[in-house]
Amino acid sequence: LRLSHRAFFYPEGSSATFPGGTLLSNNGVYFLIAPDNTRKQFTSEKAVRDFGYDPTTFLSVSKEELNLNSDGGMLTRSIDEIPAGAFIRSRDVFYTYDGKQLIPFVSRNAFLQQFPESWALNRDASFIESKTVSEEWIGFPSGSLLAWGDGVFLIDGSAPRPILSPEIFLSLGFSWDDVSLATNEEISLAKKGKFITFGATHPDGTVLFDTDTDRYFLIQNKEKREIQSDTLRQFLLKNHHPILVSSEKITASCTLQEWKRFSLFSKGSQCTIPLDQLSGILGDSFEISITPSIPARIDQAEITFESQINKKTLLQTLTKFRDRILSRYTSS
Repeated sequence: LRLSHRAFFYPEGSSATFPGGTLLSNNGVYFLIAPDNTRKQFTSEKAVRDFGYDPTTFLSVSKEELNLNSDGGMLTRSIDEIPAGAFIRSRDVFYTYDGKQLIPFVSRNAFLQQFPESWALNRDASFIESKTVSEEWIGFPSGSLLAWGDGVFLIDGSAPRPILSPEIFLSLGFSWDDVSLATNEEISLAKKGKFITFGATHPDGTVLFDTDTDRYFLIQNKEKREIQSDTLRQFLLKNHHPILVSSEKITASCTLQEWKRFSLFSKGSQCTIPLDQLSGILGDSFEISITPSIPARIDQAEITFESQINKKTLLQTLTKFRDRILSRYTSS
């Protein structure tokens, strides 16, 4: 039995890369990360300025950091156009260009939650009118914490999911300092998702910090991807704190003992693990593994958590019952 946050149980994938729209520089050579996650090289510093970029705002990276994103060739578009992956600002509305259309951000704050304002190219209204503008909107990035009304919402993908209580918020390792105020328009952009309860999985965009190995991981597509670039780590954590986890191999175990037969060819076993062996470990979810000493087929596993009956545990149980009822029967 292991204890951690559920997302830390994900398998480890390839190294994390810079997201689309990021501007990078290395020894006087300038790059834009395209929507396909490849790096596109500007032909010269003059070309950078001709597009309207300020070269001093690009993130300076090492060759190793640059190579996290694969080579996508040169930027060959005319300066009258804009490259795919570029950001545009017009009349204080921010857009991203995917190569075919402009996609607006729901607000300036939603853009700034991800990227610096200096990376948006200034264009007038006629430029916007000359392009196809998507009817879809880009909201706050996945993993953001937003305060609206009397509650706090966690953005999971594009859906805001209400967090049921302060206890649940803290159990997931979140910091109140990371919560941003949201307007009605920003929070109603997407249909609200299910309530966040105890043991919820952290969504894509979450950064985990392993306090035992000093390694950072980005959660993406049910994988934890190590953040090997200091520049990328600082970029991803500019607006929030990482979720603390522990890879310390503290496990609680027991030996299965035969306790009854189900049939002539099937038998069951049981054992008990005191959970105080895992006290002090960061996380709110358990991972259970069974290692038979002889070849065996597991048809069924029954797991029961028991607490001593006292005032504290009774209140905790009643709170969890309330949260589960709200998560199932309260409309969002």
